[in-house]
Amino acid sequence: MIWHACEEHVDYLMDDIIDEYHVAPVLEPYSPAFHIEKASCKWCGQEPVYQLIFEPEM
Repeated sequence: MIWHACEEHVDYLMDDIIDEYHVAPVLEPYSPAFHIEKASCKWCGQEPVYQLIFEPEM
């Protein structure tokens, strides 16, 4: 899964992923040039700065 985060909310989203899925996400800079869809911060809807990549535990 990939969640997107703005600068302000990246810590909140990391906590949400760890609390909900019990895994630590990989944090990478978001580059819109590599994405077809327009992404937004999962917390507030602003333009993302980071993408958090993780595999939920089964």
